[in-house]
Amino acid sequence: MSDRARSGRDQRGFTIVELMLATAILGLVMAGLLGLLTASRNAYWRGSNVVEAQQNARVALERMAKEIREAGYHPRPPDTTPATCPPGPSSLYPTGGATDAPCWLFYPIVAQTTTSLTLQFDWNGDGVITTNAKVNDPTTCPTGTAVCRGEQVIYTLSSGTLTRQEIIVDGTAQTVATGITSLTFKYYKDDSTTETSSRDLIRSVGIVITAKPGSDGASATMTDMIRLRGR
Repeated sequence: MSDRARSGRDQRGFTIVELMLATAILGLVMAGLLGLLTASRNAYWRGSNVVEAQQNARVALERMAKEIREAGYHPRPPDTTPATCPPGPSSLYPTGGATDAPCWLFYPIVAQTTTSLTLQFDWNGDGVITTNAKVNDPTTCPTGTAVCRGEQVIYTLSSGTLTRQEIIVDGTAQTVATGITSLTFKYYKDDSTTETSSRDLIRSVGIVITAKPGSDGASATMTDMIRLRGR
């Protein structure tokens, strides 16, 4: 047999069985790679959603904590005059007080529930919480400059959205954070451990907030205890 004949016989192609086997192996490899790619992508998105949830919760918590801490702001000393600070239980607020302890003309927190609260500030020091006009405050818009502040701020959670409305300043409630699945306010007495439903006795506010921006179950929960600085 000639060398040319032997060469032609040795250059045969793949059989159908060999092609099917190679295709099956390639399919298994590609399926494995696809599964790895999908798992990596899901892990990336879940991680991104966790970061977003943490950021949403952190932004909301820090914003509320700052203003809750300042609630009850009054630029003048509290009153200790017996005639205007009548004796009462161990309260430092309008319904109580003592002749030898300071009392105040307004409550720092009112309309408090587990999902909303109203903060009050006497920015201009007139002893009245103004709800129908803007006022001056000592820092942002001192006396002699244009009025710019409202003396009530309302925080509310509704349908997964945390909103803030500064009365008179904001025509409608403004969005602070979205994707908030739960928000709980708790109100504590002076010892910061005993809960109270009385606005007279509130000295600290506990917050538990959970954010879940995506649909993959990723969420983040943050907590804080805020002491009212001025009370």
